[in-house]
Amino acid sequence: MASASRKLWLGLCVSLFVTVALFVTVLAVDVYLHHQHEMNAGLNIWGYRGPVLDDKQDGERRIAVVGGSTAFGYGVTWPDAFPALLEQKLNDVSQSGAMYTAVNLAYNNEGAYSYKYTLHRLCIPRLRPRHFLYEV
Repeated sequence: MASASRKLWLGLCVSLFVTVALFVTVLAVDVYLHHQHEMNAGLNIWGYRGPVLDDKQDGERRIAVVGGSTAFGYGVTWPDAFPALLEQKLNDVSQSGAMYTAVNLAYNNEGAYSYKYTLHRLCIPRLRPRHFLYEV
């Protein structure tokens, strides 16, 4: 009876180890692929295009851009997409010294029906933008 009990525990331990190892491997591959493709057409780990943003700094003004493929920048890397260019231009002409950050929350084939959900899911709680731009 002790032998059957040992085999059961060994089987459970091996199963648990294999499951955890598989989960860690899938997670590592996912993070690696996000990092490899976020410059092109990929999204970062939070689900928006561009670098992951930290907490809002003093004097920073965040602009959330939602829309479809035009705002997303389909066919170009994220630094060449409209929100990144807007951020660059605003920072170039800023007289007050305020730093502008444009967050690209757009996605291909998104319509106006999805903007509300995108803003509530990604934007409002974490990014705290001050301004919003909508592609129509």
